[in-house]
Amino acid sequence: MALLAATALLEAIVMAGQNYGAFENRLSGYGAFKAFRDNAAALLPVDRLKGIKNQSNARDITFPVLTKQTIPIITQRSCNVTGLEPISAKPTFTTITRGFEIKLFPIVFDNNEFAMQQGWANMFLNAMRGFLASTDTYAAGLLEAGKSPVLATVDLPGVTTGASAYTIDYDNAGDLYEIINVILEKNDMTGFSHNNIANTEARKRMIDYEKFHDGNSVDKAGVLRGDLPGTSGFRHYTSNRLVADAGMQETHFMIPFGGIGMFEFIHSDAVHRRTGPGGMEMYPLTDDIVGLQWDVREVPICEDITATYGNDPGYESAIGVKYQIATNLVFFEAYSSDTSRANIKINVEKAAA
Repeated sequence: MALLAATALLEAIVMAGQNYGAFENRLSGYGAFKAFRDNAAALLPVDRLKGIKNQSNARDITFPVLTKQTIPIITQRSCNVTGLEPISAKPTFTTITRGFEIKLFPIVFDNNEFAMQQGWANMFLNAMRGFLASTDTYAAGLLEAGKSPVLATVDLPGVTTGASAYTIDYDNAGDLYEIINVILEKNDMTGFSHNNIANTEARKRMIDYEKFHDGNSVDKAGVLRGDLPGTSGFRHYTSNRLVADAGMQETHFMIPFGGIGMFEFIHSDAVHRRTGPGGMEMYPLTDDIVGLQWDVREVPICEDITATYGNDPGYESAIGVKYQIATNLVFFEAYSSDTSRANIKINVEKAAA
């Protein structure tokens, strides 16, 4: 049977409790995407940005900044004063659009165990699963593309530098988070708390650290939390879409809180709830899964659905609704006027085969 035909009222059906479908409807962690979203408000005035873009999709947003400079240091005073002037820049950001489409026919639900609202919600959840996997993959790619190629030398056993990443050998991986603290300080990234965005396999070592808490002789959990003197605070994210480099057990991206961000904006026709030809309507929608804002284009239709649902009377001219649901996403990272970035990549080798 096709589509909703499988649940038509042709037999006695017992509606299951919510837990029966929980496994089928499960979501993933989407840690890369979540890290961008969680950090946005600490980097830029997100509500202000969304307000501007929602009013006018075509308006580019720039962020004027004063860049860092190397100011010569004098060793004696002189009447011949030269000096440098400030330098400014206006970086811009790239926008991507993501969305999906849903089609429903109320007549199909007239003789069905499920209400049309349940069908709509189920389609939306399935679409969100695909959307989140897509944007999580996109965010993981941005982390890789945005890693800093400028890395300070760290003189610790088992730590090497190459290909814009630190690599920690397997024999020294047990001290990973202690080493991470040294790496951050060597790169002048103290004074921040940091996001640790990693592949899912990295969670095992996090759990190993958590087992050694303040009731043990060694408080490694305090290192993981970053609440011991000399340690940096961490917010940990893992993602199934962030894949470790070849030969590596773990790949981490260490980024200061507020060092990355993402905001969404929607079609201004939806903001103003404008209508179009043939009963078309546009309006805003905020989902209750992630809390993103979407623009909805609702289009009334009349179609022959007998090829899908059979020759029941009325199916040859069924009234339905098509929905196009979309949002625009802007991903960004902390500004840097040179090749250094607020994104330090760290790899951990696998055990030798």
